[in-house]
Amino acid sequence: MKSMLRAFFVNCILLLFPVQLLRAQDEPTHSISELSALLQKSKADSERVILLLEAGLVYVMKPGMEKNDFDSALFFTTDAMNLSNKLNDRVLQARCFRVYSQLYRESNQTETGKNYINRAISIFTKENEKDPLADAYFELQLYYNAYSDSEWVFKVRFAEMAERLYRESGNKLKLAGALKHLGDFYQIAGKDSIALKCLHEALAIYKSLQFEEVQGVYDLIGTILCTKGNLNQALKYGLLAIATAEKLKTNSHELSTIYNRVGITCYRLTRYAEAGNYFTRSFDIASGNKDTTALMHIGPNVLGMYLKLGKQNELIAFLPQLKFMYDKGDVLMKTFYLSNYVGAYLITGNHKKAEPFVRQMFRLVDNSNDINLNEILHTTIIPYYFAAGQYADMYKYLPSNEDYCKKNNIIVSLADNYLWWFKADSALRNYPAAIAHYKLYKEASDSSFRITATRNFNELLVEYESTKKDQEIAVNENNIKLLTQQDLLQKSKLQQGVITRNISFAVVTLLIVIMALLYGRYRLKQITNKKLELQQREIAQQNLSLHHLVNEKEWLVKEIHHRVKNNFQIVMGLLGTQSGYLKNEVAINAIEESQHRVQAMSLIHQKLYQTENLSAISMPDYVHELVDYLRDSFNIDSHIRFTLQIEPIELDLAHCIPLGLILNEAITNSFKYAFPNKMEGKIDISLKRTSTDHLLLTITDNGIGLPAGSNGAKRDSMGMNLMGGLSEEIGASLSIHSEIGTSISVSFIYNPEVTAMVAEPIRST
Repeated sequence: MKSMLRAFFVNCILLLFPVQLLRAQDEPTHSISELSALLQKSKADSERVILLLEAGLVYVMKPGMEKNDFDSALFFTTDAMNLSNKLNDRVLQARCFRVYSQLYRESNQTETGKNYINRAISIFTKENEKDPLADAYFELQLYYNAYSDSEWVFKVRFAEMAERLYRESGNKLKLAGALKHLGDFYQIAGKDSIALKCLHEALAIYKSLQFEEVQGVYDLIGTILCTKGNLNQALKYGLLAIATAEKLKTNSHELSTIYNRVGITCYRLTRYAEAGNYFTRSFDIASGNKDTTALMHIGPNVLGMYLKLGKQNELIAFLPQLKFMYDKGDVLMKTFYLSNYVGAYLITGNHKKAEPFVRQMFRLVDNSNDINLNEILHTTIIPYYFAAGQYADMYKYLPSNEDYCKKNNIIVSLADNYLWWFKADSALRNYPAAIAHYKLYKEASDSSFRITATRNFNELLVEYESTKKDQEIAVNENNIKLLTQQDLLQKSKLQQGVITRNISFAVVTLLIVIMALLYGRYRLKQITNKKLELQQREIAQQNLSLHHLVNEKEWLVKEIHHRVKNNFQIVMGLLGTQSGYLKNEVAINAIEESQHRVQAMSLIHQKLYQTENLSAISMPDYVHELVDYLRDSFNIDSHIRFTLQIEPIELDLAHCIPLGLILNEAITNSFKYAFPNKMEGKIDISLKRTSTDHLLLTITDNGIGLPAGSNGAKRDSMGMNLMGGLSEEIGASLSIHSEIGTSISVSFIYNPEVTAMVAEPIRST
């Protein structure tokens, strides 16, 4: 849980999960005016006590705890207690103690409140009042913090006691509420499998009761699925939470939290525009409510979105809205706020404007032993020194940041640190060290991938074992029922035996003959069944062997793609190192172009070993990653915009590599020649089906076009030759037009079944 707190400040966009406020299990059902009218008509009996307690709860449940609200709640509750004493009703006295507990807890007098709820629990236990006792345990758990390692155990223990009592009493609505909160507590502790089990049971109970307010359950399930990496399902439940909350017009605080969490899921799905929309809606609601705590949670997500989209102007304009984080926050919050200013100016390449904020960060963090402060400083100052060209100064922080990441087992940040180290070594022409740190970067990246895969496997294994145990319990229950039925049947047979003894000898003889015949049929059936069982065992053994062979083949193919991808990365590293020794700009450009081509092929193999489908590549994911890589490689800022319209098409390896290289050549040419002097423009990329077996790839820019007199069909450069050759390789037609900008079209026929038949070697008979 400490690591979650640390990660909030370092990478808030991915790990932030605002706490949903817990409420008491009982809420008033009447307004204070309605209760006043009912009290005037009531007698001095138990019904009046209940009305007085409900009146006290009206003031307890008000947002905040003003002195007038406290005094009014205390007045009604004390009146209820006095009447309970006169009636000598122990259960009513315990209910008064529980309202006292809520009142003092809301006013932050925790010791007094806890004393009252313990007295209530003692009475309810002696009187064997299960439902009120469950309510009391649920109230008791509110005194403990789910984010504290020492208090989490007590919070869950009391919530589970309430859940068990609700099951025994048959109160399904409150049982569902307890399960929902248990799911929340378990997801805070990272016990996602148990949390999901509780939440799905709560959802099933709510639906059986036709209870509509289930947006909180949807929201928590979506949050957990997001952390587990099941992003599509997470988005499904998040959108269900939004639809339910908007339909029921739920309170704005809960809706703001849901918007924020759905934004996080969209961000991880790389649906950045939608994520920004949800973050903005969440922030606007929190701003309208003047909810400073919520704004501190949501604001960094908006900042991170602007950083991701490269909207430095919007980011710098937005930061003053969060100045309260700097004014009212602690040193950690102030440092985090300043680091965003530095990041904003580094996007623009203006490290001079970032310099004053860096100096402020140094003043705040100077001589501090707080590891969170130092981590924020390191992750900010290392890129700053690189942007400022102060490569030697990076070495002051790279080793300590490496130690921190290793000590806390933060593999992703460790990989980033090695990448910065590689860049510093390369800039200072320390090529042996650069190669060594690049290898460490690749090892850390691969290790992070393997750790994620292992964690997902272990979680699936836990879920499987849990399901298996549930099935075993169900089987045992069925066996008990079967034995009971057999026992009853045996008794019935004994009674029939008494009657049978009175039947004549002739009938008995006939029965013996029939039983002998039946026994013969039974023995024949047994022999036949044994033969069938033997055959089934042989078939099962053969199926198992085939299954092992298939698994080994899939693993081997994945490993081959993984190795090929790593070899491509090594080639890219060697090309980068070689370029450092070259002085000729033409040669350097040629090596850089080769690096881009290698990366285009490397991405394909990376996709193959990271997915279940080893024979086809999802083109939307591949094209997005290739464009992001080229944009970063050429340091393209916001003056060039991309529009990608890629249909959900999967292509085999033989088509993906040529198309990836064609995309690489076309986009690279646009970056280099279409927009001189940082002219604003856009590049449109489209891949669509024009018919069942026909695909069309187009890359269009609105740049200056081809030089005058140039013939697009004439291959007068290596890039043109390469695109032409690659098109011929897949049997495609290539056309290049230059009217408004330049347009490249690749039209080809793709039928996976026909391709597989052509690729399969012809065997002689």
